[in-house]
Amino acid sequence: MLAAARSAWHRRLSQFQAPPRSARQGREQPDVADDSLHSRAARFVIAGGAMSIFYLGLTSILAVVGMPFQAALIVSFLAAVALHFTLQRLFVWSRRGRYALPLRQQLKRYLPLVSVQYLTTAAATAILPPWTGLPVLAVYIGITLLYSVFNFLFFRARIFHVAMRSRASDYQRP
Repeated sequence: MLAAARSAWHRRLSQFQAPPRSARQGREQPDVADDSLHSRAARFVIAGGAMSIFYLGLTSILAVVGMPFQAALIVSFLAAVALHFTLQRLFVWSRRGRYALPLRQQLKRYLPLVSVQYLTTAAATAILPPWTGLPVLAVYIGITLLYSVFNFLFFRARIFHVAMRSRASDYQRP
């Protein structure tokens, strides 16, 4: 039954054509072969994995070459945030058409979200382990998984979403 519902859903979605590409700079998206939710989720996981490896690797390299660990952590975090935003914009959420928000507006929504998540993760990993008796790593992994699901849904709906054309404008002549 679930497979039949999914199949019907995919048939309905395939009836809609992507809006024509616009020449407005900063909102254009590259073409991708597969815009399905499953392929986006897979690309989201791939981008997250690549960003995690980059973040851990850069932090480790900077610490090994003599940079104080907290400084290496900050430098690596900022570089990872830049990489993560770029991967989300160009790899995960790219599709035919154009973004509803220009680059600057996407950043205005993305950066506060990253800041809040960093602060809440730091606070939770400092407060929850002694309070719950769980290891710090378990709390960190749990928060990371929750934020990953939240980010996928939030990015899709509020940051990297496609501009929608209204039906009323389809009937008006320029």
